[in-house]
Amino acid sequence: MIAPADLLTPHGARELAQLATPEGVPTLDPDLLAAVVRGEEVDGEWDAEDIAQAHLALATLQAAVDTANARINRVALGRVLSADEQGMLHTYALDIARWRLYDDGQLPELHPVLLRYREAVRFLERVADGREPLGQATAGTAGLAQASAPVRQFDADTLAAYR
Repeated sequence: MIAPADLLTPHGARELAQLATPEGVPTLDPDLLAAVVRGEEVDGEWDAEDIAQAHLALATLQAAVDTANARINRVALGRVLSADEQGMLHTYALDIARWRLYDDGQLPELHPVLLRYREAVRFLERVADGREPLGQATAGTAGLAQASAPVRQFDADTLAAYR
């Protein structure tokens, strides 16, 4: 659904560098982090230690993205989504990932990151409970009845001799 590079556009590399830089290390150069996140060549432009720290920050971003994608996929899997619904889930995934990057215990009650995260979670809960429509379920999913049976042993050809 989303990738670490998707976090660069709405929030900027500076915020991501502040949030994802490992503890005890000076905040990463936002340009370095953006380049590493995009998979660009960085050798020779930055110090090897800074590049290593940027890769650790990328791992932090990836963990937040993985968590967000997992939460979204729990309710969206097996549904055919419109472009608008895909866009909405993309935005909610970004909100969840961004919240994961913050020390959530330290956010004030009315902090925009916390409020957006809570809205995303409430929406996903409504979808999971069936109170909010989301996409159209594909056949064989979303609680639809499924039937299976063994291969037919007796059919018109095998019973022809018994007539």
